[in-house]
Amino acid sequence: MAAGSRPANGEDSGLAAEPGRPNSGPPDVPKYNYYEPRPDVPTASNYKVMHTLEGHKGAVTSIKFQRDGLLAASGSADGTAKIWDVKEGRCIHTLRGHKKGINDVVWSWDGNTVATASDDRTLRIWDVRTQQCVRKLEGHTNFVMSCSFSAPGDILASAGFDETIRLWCMHTGKLIRVIPAHSDPILCLDFSADLSKPMLASASKDGICRVWLSHSGECGRSIIPDAAENPCLPVTFCKFTPNNKFLLLGTMAGRLQLWDFEPKSCGTGFLPPVSVKKTYVGHRNSRHILQAAFMVNEPTGTKYVVCGSEDHHVFLWDLNQRTIAGILRGRPGPDSPGDGHCDAVLSVDTNSLEPIIGSAGSTKDKTVKLWRYEA
Repeated sequence: MAAGSRPANGEDSGLAAEPGRPNSGPPDVPKYNYYEPRPDVPTASNYKVMHTLEGHKGAVTSIKFQRDGLLAASGSADGTAKIWDVKEGRCIHTLRGHKKGINDVVWSWDGNTVATASDDRTLRIWDVRTQQCVRKLEGHTNFVMSCSFSAPGDILASAGFDETIRLWCMHTGKLIRVIPAHSDPILCLDFSADLSKPMLASASKDGICRVWLSHSGECGRSIIPDAAENPCLPVTFCKFTPNNKFLLLGTMAGRLQLWDFEPKSCGTGFLPPVSVKKTYVGHRNSRHILQAAFMVNEPTGTKYVVCGSEDHHVFLWDLNQRTIAGILRGRPGPDSPGDGHCDAVLSVDTNSLEPIIGSAGSTKDKTVKLWRYEA
């Protein structure tokens, strides 16, 4: 089945295809997949819905802004990707070709192409101007869950259920390297923005995040975020900070952690991680793969960690203080009053041009919402 709601514990794609795995999620982790009013947290009242983008017929699994902020791309369990005009709030292209659901979308650094990763075991590279698929990348033997462009844009990394990372040359479409990276499905990838020797982070269901030296394919660091409490808890998300000094990791324990790390050769064993610098809690995440983001251009000067939640809200944490600055409130269902999402929020991204947050809703919602900061 399609990645529908980006589950991370055994339904649909994601960890769904694993024979014999129960669908109840990790043991001893509270399970949230429903609306909670959350009167305990403040509303981020300065953010208003500027557009609700409708058109997908399935859960919206990924939302990403173009680097110049003018366009946004969304991927869905319906097997399509859509390109949206941010200012006008309208769909300008629908990209069709995948035979199954899309798990991830990512923009090239020049903003001219979009890559999509799908349950059909392929990646597609799309020319945004012509709406044409210019390359179809084949080789993965199971669901492709994530993809990421290197900073110059000449390499695309992909990973998924076959437990490998694949590096592709964007000039030729040829496979450069296959890295046998993890012992369980890989759920997320992210390249650092280093132009000389970009690092690549991978997050896996095996409970480990690894940092790779992409020029050599060597593992530079292994991090087990919840080693003390539950070393087998899936790591579902990884993202480098804009300055490349820290790594944000998400797990199904319902928390995000900012790690300081120093890449070194792993050899045959694990090196201890440097340290956890900050932990962000309050959102609900025990079932789905949630994509988070950093907000660094709000007019107030405050920097935020932004992430969706299974209780239908979007959470904003003060990056430095670790406190919840506010939430973009969801609602119980599609007929309920309000502008927020009516299902789990699976993906968020932030606009580099303006203080705008994009968020994507799961199966009962099927929308992308653009929230703008208003003083």
